Amino acid sequence: MRRLIAAPIALVFFLLTGISAAASQPQRIALQFPPSIPFACFTANGDLLFEGTVTAVVNNEYVTIFEDTPTSFRATITGHLVVRYTNSSNGKSLTANVSGPGFNSFRDGTFISISTGLNGSNTIHAGRLVFKIDPNGVATFTAVGHTLLDVCAALA
Repeated sequence: MRRLIAAPIALVFFLLTGISAAASQPQRIALQFPPSIPFACFTANGDLLFEGTVTAVVNNEYVTIFEDTPTSFRATITGHLVVRYTNSSNGKSLTANVSGPGFNSFRDGTFISISTGLNGSNTIHAGRLVFKIDPNGVATFTAVGHTLLDVCAALA
């Protein structure tokens, strides 16, 4: 989740604030985790199982942004992130270390986010995750590694 959450946050932060970092002077910025992030779990046939929230327990993450050209950048996300998943229906919660790291790039209209280590979304995953959006808006997701925990099953 660290990368799945942090990568879009870093991208939005970069794009909305118009940060400019010379190629020789990368910028290192503390990532601010939102107060809570909603998530949802679904049954195999697509019915809503429950909704929940993700909150940061420990947030010591940083993004380092390298501007390669005015229209392309690379970013690394490092540090320590521990999150708490909470089922809003029954109050069950679990805490997970999702301290990646992650590597993002935007070049030629393509956004790529590569996460390694511990990552999370509705599963806690160990290994390599690649999320790509091409210039036509087509998204692909590849996971190599293994799932350590199914968050939805654990909180149901």
